[in-house]
Amino acid sequence: MARLAPQGFTCKIERPEALSPFQTLYRELLIAFIATLLFSALLSYILARLSLRPMHEAYELMDEFVHAMIHDLNTPIAVAELNCNALLKSELTALQTRKLERVHKSMQRLLGLQKQLRSSMEKIHYDYREPDKSDLFI
Repeated sequence: MARLAPQGFTCKIERPEALSPFQTLYRELLIAFIATLLFSALLSYILARLSLRPMHEAYELMDEFVHAMIHDLNTPIAVAELNCNALLKSELTALQTRKLERVHKSMQRLLGLQKQLRSSMEKIHYDYREPDKSDLFI
């Protein structure tokens, strides 16, 4: 068998020594720190979810209540509006007409407020959007 190394060349491969006590301690501390950090992050996430749950439930209840109120107000306001329009077309005295016109204007304001409330509730639901990937990299 042919020798590839030049004559007189010796190569010693030494086995690496065991880790020094400081290196072992450093590795153990690093592992403990990472484990503690991960545990803290998980615990923080769980506690945040638990603490925000009542607020989320209250928001859902309020949202359902407002939508139900908007829907329930629609019928009496529409009936009063129709009755005002029908009465305005009948023969009334000047005083009755003025009073009925004030009632009619108030009903118009109520309808406007109801429409404004409905549109603002719908706007709240549709304004939120998930960020695009392009938003994340500026």
